[in-house]
Amino acid sequence: MKYTIYCVILVALSAASIVAQFPQAERQRRRLEAGEKKEKEKANANRPAYPPAKMNVDVQMVLTNTERKDFAHAKTSQATRIADGDPLWLYVKFNGPLERYVYRANGPDGDTCVLFLEIGPLGELTGKNHYVINFDKADLAMTELKISLAPGATGHLKSAPVFLRNAAAFKAGTWRNELRLTNRPALPRGPNDYLAKAEITYDLSKGVGKYPAILKNYPSMVIRGSADTRMVPTPGKFSSAPLRNDLITKLATQGIKPISVYFVGDGWMEYSDSPLSVRQTRTVYAVFTYKSGASCLYGIAEIVQTFDPATRGYGNTQMTLQKDLPAPCGDDK
Repeated sequence: MKYTIYCVILVALSAASIVAQFPQAERQRRRLEAGEKKEKEKANANRPAYPPAKMNVDVQMVLTNTERKDFAHAKTSQATRIADGDPLWLYVKFNGPLERYVYRANGPDGDTCVLFLEIGPLGELTGKNHYVINFDKADLAMTELKISLAPGATGHLKSAPVFLRNAAAFKAGTWRNELRLTNRPALPRGPNDYLAKAEITYDLSKGVGKYPAILKNYPSMVIRGSADTRMVPTPGKFSSAPLRNDLITKLATQGIKPISVYFVGDGWMEYSDSPLSVRQTRTVYAVFTYKSGASCLYGIAEIVQTFDPATRGYGNTQMTLQKDLPAPCGDDK
């Protein structure tokens, strides 16, 4: 009996000791979290949201209507005037690594490093079209960018739609515009709130129509590198289980049971054609393969989400499908 009482007392004392340690452990955890938060806030306070740079000096950019190897070669053949349908490339040179110039933002999908590319009438402060250039951590060591503005190209940081969407909307005539690169998200921007600017004149005096056609093929250039729909796009790094499930559900309503579903590209492409919103919509593409009888087919889903300033997040997902494209059998991704 005495042994039983002794055991009960021992267990009770041990339990009391353990319980007493819980508040102490909780206080220790809270102190550690508070210390980590303070250090992070201190680091962010010492880091400017948009690092200062002297426009067109610390960052330079030029335009060419023929593809060049790099900025040095592009600088010797700059284009300041183009005709309807001309190709156009943008070359950017940074004084030091890109990391010094990006804007660091805490977005709906976590911390991001971005720059903003816009286009608008020469001399006016309002941009007509905006494109958000998203950078991975590995990109921050880069010192140059080479971007196809027309007709577009496949691959990470290889193309941007800002020029084509602008040029395709013009009527016949001569239009003086400028491309601008900035790390300042707030609007309106001042005349010197840019890293670099490059002037370009659209000579559409002989008519229009080529740029609208090129714009129509731009998504194909981004996901395939070609306007030929017989080329099945290859998988990219981007992945989203919720979007994949939503797409499979949508396909089921149309009687399609996909063999495979994968995304193209490395991430969302953020774009706005509103002068009052830099981050208005974002787009990503998915491929789905399937069979219809003995035929092997594939389709493209264009997935677009809208940015809601009130919630500071993207939503209202819209999916547009292009179906029944011929695919080689036995080549499922």
